[in-house]
Amino acid sequence: MGKFTPLDTTSPVHGDAELAERFMSTLGKRRVYALAIVEVAQGNTRTATVGAEHDGTFELGSLSMAINGHILASMVADGTVSADQPLGSLLPLGECPASAVTLEALATHTSGLPAHGGSRFGTWRKALRAVRGREADGETVEDVYGELRRARLHASGYRYSTLGGAALGHALAAADATSYPALLRGRFATPLALPTALVQTPDGAMSERDVPGVTFSGRPADPWTGPGYAPAGGLRASADDMAPYLEALVAHSAPGMDALSEWLEIDDGLSLGAFWHISRGEGRSLTWHNGETGGFSSWIGVDRSEHRALMISCAGHIDLDGTAAAMLLAP
Repeated sequence: MGKFTPLDTTSPVHGDAELAERFMSTLGKRRVYALAIVEVAQGNTRTATVGAEHDGTFELGSLSMAINGHILASMVADGTVSADQPLGSLLPLGECPASAVTLEALATHTSGLPAHGGSRFGTWRKALRAVRGREADGETVEDVYGELRRARLHASGYRYSTLGGAALGHALAAADATSYPALLRGRFATPLALPTALVQTPDGAMSERDVPGVTFSGRPADPWTGPGYAPAGGLRASADDMAPYLEALVAHSAPGMDALSEWLEIDDGLSLGAFWHISRGEGRSLTWHNGETGGFSSWIGVDRSEHRALMISCAGHIDLDGTAAAMLLAP
């Protein structure tokens, strides 16, 4: 398959054309190849897709961890787990440094775990594979357990860890005596009635509604289906899924809403919930997370004081942080 054609102002829009144009007008020379955008504001829900149908699913990358924050908070609330519970009480890690890390430390990126498991060469190799559109994190669940057993913990403090995000998802699944894909369905997708949200699996063939990812160079990207790192980046969802989820965020009715509360203050301008980032400035507060895979870029944010939420997901690679935050916070 050759290169994909980037979206432009002539690309057909499904849904709210004005919402799509607000985002498309910010692109300039940046290229995206499919778009899903959902906005909830003033009691209204608006959705638009370009280059995909409303039920077309996009890889959400690390937005998966933000959703794990909901699952953790809901399981703490119902007593299934406790925030200070050690990882080794749930996963078969033996006596290793990672075994003593708490679930809260994983959710606030203060566990001391490295960004990824394995050697420096392995981390470099993953980055190269991602740039080339190959799956970067193809490990099995057992592979991730092995990485956790071998991991050396760094000094205390905030240190973003994809390995920690994966570990927490598998730990929560173990607490529920199930697999991570089943945990996602039971604790998140089913309660919110999200029709197409799922965790990609290695044996799951791409369906017609699965939007293909696109690399930096405009070529097809492999889907990210490795079960080991699935809790940190394996979720697919559509605009049809994100709309009721964003409505629940604004209504404070999503499972585990305490995930969006402050769990850790990093500095005067930034705190963390359970994986969620909370940015403060100029009298406003924005709760958000971003995500990226080999073929997709995504962003979700909530302005809780104004009861507004926004989600953007694109096939292609662009930095969404500034654009999406400005759209959400605009008058």
